[in-house]
Amino acid sequence: MDRNADPDPVRRARLARMKWTAHGLLVAMFVLYLVTGYYEDAHPALGYLRAFAEAGTVGALADWFAVTALFREPMGLPIPHTAIIKRRKDDIGETLADFIATHFLTRDALSPRLERIDVAGVAADWLARDNNANRLTEDVIQILDRIVGGDDNTALRALVSDNLSAAVERVRVTPLLARVLELLVVNDPDDTLLTGLVTLAQNQFDENRGTLRDTVGDRTPWWLPGFVDERIYEKLVSEVETALADEETDGDKRAREHLRRFLIDLIDALRNDASLVTRGEQLKQDLLQHPQLKRYLNTVTRDVSSFFAREVRDPDSAFRRRLAAALAGMGAALADEPNLRDEINTSLRDAAIYVLTRYRNRITRVISETIQGWDADTAADLIETRVGRDLQFIRINGTLVGGLAGLTLYTLWHALF
Repeated sequence: MDRNADPDPVRRARLARMKWTAHGLLVAMFVLYLVTGYYEDAHPALGYLRAFAEAGTVGALADWFAVTALFREPMGLPIPHTAIIKRRKDDIGETLADFIATHFLTRDALSPRLERIDVAGVAADWLARDNNANRLTEDVIQILDRIVGGDDNTALRALVSDNLSAAVERVRVTPLLARVLELLVVNDPDDTLLTGLVTLAQNQFDENRGTLRDTVGDRTPWWLPGFVDERIYEKLVSEVETALADEETDGDKRAREHLRRFLIDLIDALRNDASLVTRGEQLKQDLLQHPQLKRYLNTVTRDVSSFFAREVRDPDSAFRRRLAAALAGMGAALADEPNLRDEINTSLRDAAIYVLTRYRNRITRVISETIQGWDADTAADLIETRVGRDLQFIRINGTLVGGLAGLTLYTLWHALF
């Protein structure tokens, strides 16, 4: 800790004035003791004043010693149990940290205080006043600009890309595919997937008639006449078109039911066939290691980053307007929905209690380690600057109370004896 870490001249000046006041009162008591003692024989009544001054001087010296011993050795003498803060700085830090952990960072201490805080209500009121939604939008924009708008955010893009790859790697492919097919086939009474497959087949067949014609000609023997090839092609096309048409119009839906059964068997295999599951995982790993996929992920993250960079720097961008509208809408929703506010407050309270209680030892360790890292002289000086003015009042009170005690005892003595 830097010895010049406390740049507060106001506190230091106030402390210095209180010290001089306490010193001055000590000196005044001592001078009064000397004067009254010198003239007491000629004026016996001065004995009362001398007793007051004598006891006040003793009280002032005792409290001066006590206050000074907290921070340093009185008059530089190595008296035991002095300079307490300097010598016990580390113990004080640990004790303070333990006190905070025991009496503040507990569920019993936090719950009543957090229950009185209406965070959601305060947020709703704040968002509704003085164009605060736009101000918060600007703050969010500044944060996003620092994150994604830098000239070189390669590290961020690499982080996003690596996390996307890691997320995909944790997903088992074949069970996921089985679940998707189950939703599309088993849980779809309207046969949306099957109808789509039929439509796709019809479209592909129509688009590739020429290719099919050429394939028929290439696969038949060379010595067959051309009209035979044409008849084969026409027969093949007719049968396929009839099958696809029957798929849509056949009353008993035999072909569709056959396709459905095939897909259900495939779903079961995707879930339970170990070899198929292994092949799916191997295919996923091959895909993740493919350079083209890595380049694609880098391109995606770069494009997203560039998009946000443009949006946050454009004062009239749609992103800014939507963000401001969303924040304002959130404030209005919080204001109009007390149940929503209660849910948010409860969630925030539970989260705060969880974090503070779970990590209270780490939080308090920061306090103790920070204090341990301070220079002992600087720590004592810093603490004295903060609380020393109040301690000077102890010296002043000790001087006056001591004087009054001495006067009282002196008076009782002469009254009784």
